[in-house]
Amino acid sequence: STDDDGTEAPALRNLWTFSCDHTDGRNVSAMAWNKDDTDLVAAAYGEFDFTVEQKDGAIALWSLKNPTHPERVYQLPCGVTAIDWSAYHPFLLAVGLYDGNVAIFDMRSEEDAPILESGSTTDKHHDPVWQVQWIDKGMRGGESLVSISTDGKVKVRVPVLLTQLTAGTQCCCGRCSSDGHAFVP
Repeated sequence: STDDDGTEAPALRNLWTFSCDHTDGRNVSAMAWNKDDTDLVAAAYGEFDFTVEQKDGAIALWSLKNPTHPERVYQLPCGVTAIDWSAYHPFLLAVGLYDGNVAIFDMRSEEDAPILESGSTTDKHHDPVWQVQWIDKGMRGGESLVSISTDGKVKVRVPVLLTQLTAGTQCCCGRCSSDGHAFVP
């Protein structure tokens, strides 16, 4: 539309919508743009209405090159409530779940399962995870993964060497040696 003086009125125009059969009828609960491949966005699907029966969750990896069909879809047993891409290793996606678990997916893997999960009752949150975020700890510290929940806890994770997760690959961050980073608790 135009203003009275004939100039175009400010507006937000829809360029495209990411949607497909896998995601129809689901709530989008979070999204995160890949920090290295800026054409790639991860969309999380989960429920925020605690009064309804919880559905399974999903993550769809969408490319700007094809907004009608995701590059990949991961099905999860419960709703996905939070996601964040690693800056040091942009193939790693951290995922927060409705059941209080935190998981890490490796996009290079042909498997649809996470490569790491909090899993046990002592390591997971006792309520839904509301945010996950990779935190840069500098050249020597690599990245830590922080999660928050309505259980009142802020958890800093993951005590494993990233080189174990990325065996046979060079570090892609450009900020370190090819030995990778150590996650610190």
